[in-house]
Amino acid sequence: MWTRIGRATTGALLLGLATWVPALAAAPATLVRNAPLEISFIDPFICPGAEIETTFDGKVSRTLFFDADGSERELVIDVIYVGWFTNLATGDTVRTPGARHIVLDFEAGLVTESGVYRLVTADGAGNVLHDSGRLVTPLEGDFEVLWEAGPHEDVLGDYGAICDALGV
Repeated sequence: MWTRIGRATTGALLLGLATWVPALAAAPATLVRNAPLEISFIDPFICPGAEIETTFDGKVSRTLFFDADGSERELVIDVIYVGWFTNLATGDTVRTPGARHIVLDFEAGLVTESGVYRLVTADGAGNVLHDSGRLVTPLEGDFEVLWEAGPHEDVLGDYGAICDALGV
């Protein structure tokens, strides 16, 4: 694992040194700025056996960057949202605000996510799910964490406290 991380870090460093002159790259293209984000679905992974509706409202921006040859170099996605998890059987609801900065690096073949992915609090219980910090994973193939920092309860599937807060 550390060998892959070392190679990815070295590659990213060399890529950064090779492309430090901004005049050589084509101008970035902002694909979407502050577009509304509205998602609602029944989540089969949180509290299996219970109907938990997951809803998110927010804004998303996407910017595409190019190299000197005009090839796509990276896609940067910024998302700010508020979400709710609702137990449809009981009506119990918990809220989760979030802000994510996601970089899809096509040259290095990596995805880097940072920010507060989930910070779920419940009355009387405090934080019941906390996932924030930074994750680096491959752009393609199976989800494999190459590098991480911060608590990642959602990524690890640690949903016990949130299910308790939702009365499951």
